[in-house]
Amino acid sequence: MKDYARRLPASLGITVAGLLALSACGGTAAPASSTAASASAKPANSAAAPASPAASGNAKWDELLAAGKKEGKVVIMGTPITPLSDAYTQQFPKDTGIQLEYEQVPTGEAGVRAPREIQSGKPTFDVIQSGAFPMDQLEPQGMLQPIKPLLILPEVTDPAMWRGDKGIIWIDKGQQDIPRPTSSATPLLFVNSNLVPPGSIKTVKDLLDPKWKGKIVATDPRMVGPGQSEAAYMYDTLGPQFVTSLYKDQGVVLVKAEQQGAEGLARGTYAMGIGISTQAVEAFRKEGLPLAAEMPPDAPGYVTGGFSPLAYPKGAQHPNAAAVFLNWELTKAGQTAYSNATLEVSVRKDVPTDKIPPYRIPKEGVNYLDTYAGDYYVNKRIPNTKAVVALLEGL
Repeated sequence: MKDYARRLPASLGITVAGLLALSACGGTAAPASSTAASASAKPANSAAAPASPAASGNAKWDELLAAGKKEGKVVIMGTPITPLSDAYTQQFPKDTGIQLEYEQVPTGEAGVRAPREIQSGKPTFDVIQSGAFPMDQLEPQGMLQPIKPLLILPEVTDPAMWRGDKGIIWIDKGQQDIPRPTSSATPLLFVNSNLVPPGSIKTVKDLLDPKWKGKIVATDPRMVGPGQSEAAYMYDTLGPQFVTSLYKDQGVVLVKAEQQGAEGLARGTYAMGIGISTQAVEAFRKEGLPLAAEMPPDAPGYVTGGFSPLAYPKGAQHPNAAAVFLNWELTKAGQTAYSNATLEVSVRKDVPTDKIPPYRIPKEGVNYLDTYAGDYYVNKRIPNTKAVVALLEGL
């Protein structure tokens, strides 16, 4: 594990404000006085691997760390995944010397609360990590600050460290506000393998067989979450008639909590489950219960960035600590912590996948729909989601 809190000689006095100014003018920032590294400043640019780093890079990172420590902490508004909260609150302070507070906020609630707090000028959080909702609810309204100018660690900015050698994936139009560091395959459904032998679903149309009526459970697609994502995917790839036939004619049982759906599936109350997260399923699989992913060839599922997209709100109260976190989260250390906790596949080449369920790793040659691609998310996924909600009204 790299020691990102390592004290290094010399200081260029560059903080968040300096980095953003540097990005805006395209020039080189001038050294600032020591008071510039206060809590009112903004992050620094560059850092380096502990082994033989470049002098200027080390100095900038050292200054950013010092400014972040003066602020005392960083507050993350994140999805309610306790293993992720635990990983961040333990590993980040160990690596950087800065405390981290993790607010577990469901994505639907975050979509309401985040804009309200940002508009107040004093949000209670410094970074948002709760899916792609900032792309349509925050970024178009000018509520975000750019993240790209704040990324200074060579292992983060080097394109060769990321799959495809093209660097970090950005999902916003300007390619600087919302990085998406994971890309994971999401199966169409999970089955109780005692009731549905793996591989027995030859085509997605098999879900419409009358024998499965009342035996399918789904997280409610009218709510923000995995149930909505699955329904929007089916609406796009299989059409509105299929969605109507499945959810209405087959009497799909809708639940508000995906854990509830996973439990019903594990107990054998239901044979199949739609819109149930990997985290919920794997908790039961660890107990030896018969759950399996099912991916019929004509609907192999899609790839998604999960909860990984990062957003940096205007008015963040701990800007330097936030910049340290944003850099750290995109390193091997940060991505390993995130990936192991969420079971999402990092786009970094050096993050191991040994703890990731095989069905989450995108397979070569499979034509997945990328539901987090910027144009698709804004121009198709959001309209599809609204269409699904209207279609299933009254269920």
